[in-house]
Amino acid sequence: MWGPYSLSFGGSLPNNMSTLVVSYRYNCDNNYSNCSDKEEYYLSQKYGLVQWVHYTLVGGVYQQQQKSVFNQLSAGITVPKFQCF
Repeated sequence: MWGPYSLSFGGSLPNNMSTLVVSYRYNCDNNYSNCSDKEEYYLSQKYGLVQWVHYTLVGGVYQQQQKSVFNQLSAGITVPKFQCF
């Protein structure tokens, strides 16, 4: 876990949000020194997961393969559902 960093994600989210970055590597060798995949999760206290990025190791350098930004807020409602009543 790294941060907090002051980052902006556009959309409906405010600028310069305090954000933590959780970095996770997998598909590693036995010494955990050479991992072919890495994911980063960007978490903001009020909004939760705001960005996800997947990287693969190419020639000793991680290169971005996929990225999802969750930056659109919308009004919603919750409807309680009590199975036992």
